[in-house]
Amino acid sequence: MKQKFKIVLSVVVLIAIMVLIVISLPEAEDHFERKLLYEINYFDEKDPGSKYNISIYNDNIEILEYKLCDSCENDEPVKYSLKYSNNHLEQVEKFVKEELEMSEQEVKTIYKKNLNDYQNAVLLSLVQGEEYFDISVQKYDYKIVYTADDDLEYFIFVNDNQIMVKKVNYNTDFEIIKNSSYEVDFKDDNIKMIMDYVIQESKIQDKKEIYKTASLYKNEKNIILSLINNDESYLEEKPVNLLYQISFSGVNCLTPILRLYDDNTYEYYYTYSTVAKEIEPKVGIYDYSLENIIDNLNKYETEDIGPMYIITDYNNKEYTTPASNKELNKLLTELNIDLTTCLIVQA
Repeated sequence: MKQKFKIVLSVVVLIAIMVLIVISLPEAEDHFERKLLYEINYFDEKDPGSKYNISIYNDNIEILEYKLCDSCENDEPVKYSLKYSNNHLEQVEKFVKEELEMSEQEVKTIYKKNLNDYQNAVLLSLVQGEEYFDISVQKYDYKIVYTADDDLEYFIFVNDNQIMVKKVNYNTDFEIIKNSSYEVDFKDDNIKMIMDYVIQESKIQDKKEIYKTASLYKNEKNIILSLINNDESYLEEKPVNLLYQISFSGVNCLTPILRLYDDNTYEYYYTYSTVAKEIEPKVGIYDYSLENIIDNLNKYETEDIGPMYIITDYNNKEYTTPASNKELNKLLTELNIDLTTCLIVQA
């Protein structure tokens, strides 16, 4: 009898607790206070430009977009609201406090010219939505943007030997439909190989942002593939190093590029594509002393103006030599390659 009484009492207590929880839920919701944290008036200074009134609340972000042009003077602003997760709202607050140096409840007018590239990119992404903000807010020492296709991009963030990859899928309107990320955890030797490549590319492009398309050169292909597939087995193959890249300046169009590697292979890029499509070069083997070309450069005088070949070595050192260079023309003849023509559209 006592046992039965205990069971009944336990059930009654449990029901009472559940009723109290249900009753308290609306009351808890009523206690949530929606609060305006920051207000930013951002001028993007484009031509024509826009002014964004960005109101950052503790539960979402509201935007008023004003078009700035003579004919837009009386146009009503576009108003929209963006829902951000709690995690991203925390990141928004951190960005506003640290990068824009704003305090809570402050209203601030900001012009693009007064911000650095990172700050502008994050502010613009803020008015585009959470997925765009998630990509732009990521800090980096170096960044690789690899466009694999019209609807697929990889953002590779490199910080002090730490690598994060964000894989982004787009629809036909270039709106993000999926955004996933992962950390790269490779062996130390492979991380060093990637870092050496990133630093060298940054020097060549003279910036921290490195842009690549599906047309990858032989010496970088396995590095990029290892990152986008998160698979370091691509790096087990013996690396191939670029020795020289040769192009021609003297015609009013984009001209082909010849790349010569240390395994005696070459790539001849003579086409271009109007879409994000891999360019397929002519490939082959060369049997010619490249030192013979470099050692004989001094016997040719290069005019400041006129057709010339441009030779760039693996250290990004540039040489110029006239179109009459016999040693270089002999190599091109043996390979049946013409650098003095215009690029053609890839079929």
